[in-house]
Order: sequence, then C-alpha cells, then structure tokens
Amino acid sequence: PELDGEPGSVETPMLRHRLVVVCANENIGKTMFAKDQAINILLAGGTVVYMCGENAKAKMYCELLINYIYKKYQCFVLPQHINNLDGCPENIKKIINMSVVELYESKRLILRGAYSYDNVYEEMKSDYERYHIDAFFIDHSFSLSGGFTGDNGKTNVDKLSTAVKDFRREFPVYV
Repeated sequence: PELDGEPGSVETPMLRHRLVVVCANENIGKTMFAKDQAINILLAGGTVVYMCGENAKAKMYCELLINYIYKKYQCFVLPQHINNLDGCPENIKKIINMSVVELYESKRLILRGAYSYDNVYEEMKSDYERYHIDAFFIDHSFSLSGGFTGDNGKTNVDKLSTAVKDFRREFPVYV
C-alpha cells in the first residue's frame, strides 16, 4: 500500500513481516513519524517495543504520551503539563493521569534502551517471546551499543540490517 495508506485512510498501515527504513536529513521528522506509527499501533491494540536511541526513556515516554493523548482524547498537552501536573488545569491533569494508567496497565508499550549491534537478533527475539510484540521501532541506527569502531559505522549498520531482515522474515512483526 501507499505510505499514507489506502485512499481515504489517514493512517499508514502496519503490515506484518514489513521492514520500513526511514532515511532523511536531520530534523526532518523521522522520529516523529516513528512515534506516530507506534501510537497508531498501540491504539489499534498492538504491542510495541520502542528502542529510544538518542533520547532518554523519560523524554521519549513523554513525547509518546503527548501523541497518545492527542489521538485518543483530542486534547493537546505539552511536556511541561506532563512534567508539572500540579500546575495543570484539573481536566488536563485528569486526562494525563488516565492516559498514564491506560498505557501502564495495557503493558503494550515497552521502552527499551539500546540493543547491541552484536546481539540485536537475539535481543529482539527475547523481547518478542517475552512481550508478544507486534512492532519494533529502532530509533536511530547509529545508537545501538557495542560494535565495530573502525569504518564510520558501516559494519555496524550492515550487521543491524542483516539481523533485522532475518528477524522479520522469521517473526510476524513490523520493524
């Protein structure tokens, strides 16, 4: 299907056994696209592992929560609302708290630190078996741990690419 979905659809479809690689210049919206897709999958009842790459887990959770709240409750909140609940209007505080509980109790959003270039296949398999994942998001291919340091990252990205292609062939997930 087209990247933007079927005609008349407003969402990009999640297809099992699909490997999507998004490449673009810095600050163009690759991470924003990934967060948006992750929330679409969560709202559709799927389970997501999001490897936070260059961002701290707390920052990524805040950004995912903002997207979740906007899509589910049509309410726009800011990071400062989430980080300072006491300063929020009561209705915003209620929506934020409700959303945090929903995400926590669903156990369908797993934020993860960096996979390892040397063991990414095994780590993804372990996460898949533990959480029954529908989609993996690896935010930034140069943010995994370990690996080779002698060729500007080419060997590491090649390893990552091979491992992820092999993984998605074997497991019915969107990566």
